[in-house]
Amino acid sequence: RDLADIGASSLPLAALGAIPYGKILGRGGQSSRSAGPGGLDANADGILFASYHALVSAKGEVRNSRAVPTPETSRLAQVVDWLGGSGAAGLVVFDEAHKAKNTGRDVDGLGSSKTGQTVLELQRSCPDVACLYASATGATEIKHLGYMERLGLHGLGRPHRDFDELKLAVERGGLAAMEL
Repeated sequence: RDLADIGASSLPLAALGAIPYGKILGRGGQSSRSAGPGGLDANADGILFASYHALVSAKGEVRNSRAVPTPETSRLAQVVDWLGGSGAAGLVVFDEAHKAKNTGRDVDGLGSSKTGQTVLELQRSCPDVACLYASATGATEIKHLGYMERLGLHGLGRPHRDFDELKLAVERGGLAAMEL
């Protein structure tokens, strides 16, 4: 419905959870699998919707971090492979992005969530893909923004050396700095 509202109802759309584990290939690829009607097109191009729950899903040993993830065992690996990995181009939209807030990137050493780590891994595995972070929920603490690596606020050649330095600068700036 939302795509129709903006005149884009003809774009191919598929839900990750409706596609079997494995490489997502078009009919010209080596797999005969297809997302089917209402899914990705014959070249496996289109919009792939993945809930955070689906994105963190894995099978067998991968679920317990004892094996190397592959498209056959990990939804994250499946999406990274579909996007093209380090050579990928396109856009990844993180809707309700605040759900990735616990990345373990906080100075106080609190643990990270599987969702936060998966969002970071997706961005790091596809460095040339543009990322859009969308959320109507404001962050109450700077540490909740650790997943937003693509904002360009920290890292090589950026205003802050790393996330911890950015975090300290924002904390010193008080509430006004959180309007970031």
